[in-house]
Amino acid sequence: MPRPREKKASFTFMPEVRKKSCMHCLIIINNSIFKFPFECLTDEATMRFSVVMPIHNEEEILPYSLPSIFHIKPDEVILIFDRCTDSSIEIAKKITEKLGYLKKTKIIELNDPSPEWKFRVAFLRRYCFKMAKNDAILNIDADTLLDEKIIEYLPLIGKNEIALITFSRTHCPLIFQDFINKLVSTIPKIGARALRAGTYAFSKKAWLKTENQGAVKKIVRAEDTHLHLSISKKYKTIFAKTKTIHLRPEEKGNRDYIRGVTRWTVKHDSMLMTMVNSLVYLRPLILVGYLHARLHGSTNAKKRKVIKKSFFQLK
Repeated sequence: MPRPREKKASFTFMPEVRKKSCMHCLIIINNSIFKFPFECLTDEATMRFSVVMPIHNEEEILPYSLPSIFHIKPDEVILIFDRCTDSSIEIAKKITEKLGYLKKTKIIELNDPSPEWKFRVAFLRRYCFKMAKNDAILNIDADTLLDEKIIEYLPLIGKNEIALITFSRTHCPLIFQDFINKLVSTIPKIGARALRAGTYAFSKKAWLKTENQGAVKKIVRAEDTHLHLSISKKYKTIFAKTKTIHLRPEEKGNRDYIRGVTRWTVKHDSMLMTMVNSLVYLRPLILVGYLHARLHGSTNAKKRKVIKKSFFQLK
């Protein structure tokens, strides 16, 4: 049964200058107002951590996501621009300067190819992870509006063997997955495992000790899951519910198929777990991708194309 198309969110960005050292940012998302007070951005944060954000042609989204990063007062921000052809770099520089964070922000343009890596984003993130000066690193996507509550959890990194914290996020506009996630999150252990998202904080030292750099170069998706599983083999990981917002949810069938492939190639999930996930979320292509990867391998592009084409004809 095909899912109905989701309505696009409408955004309005209105910076409101009050004093030289204070600013308020009002963001209106589908008639809901989010107000972020940017007070004394140049003060030293009590918790030193770095933020890493890969960016590719995000000129429309950056006015919303960047202010939410600076609001939590990171000690270092690393923005890596991957072959951008729009005004993302210029917009990021203007926002960073206006909010008084230019000295703490590294702006990197990377146009070189990465032939050894099958997944470009995995390469970009790890390029920045190695560059970060702090042990605690917060990884986020460019289309994410951070919840300030995240900073309450960051001091846990490195304590009691905790090396990674995953933060939940809600899509805007809401999609069917959000309602299912709310139900799944009530299930102990399973809920936290199912709700891993692209917003997470981790220990750089723990990451360097646990993740196999050769293995991560071969994966085609779910590089964040690969990092999570690597760290969790030796250290504790926790899940935290936040009001972080994902501003551009994707509901493409091909994405579900890739999720299915990575459920076997990266997560090594059981057949039962994958079938349940595919059924609960009404995403049959997850099961199709999983079965193909498990039975035929994930490297034969021709077989993938034939299986997907046959499935869509049946639909």
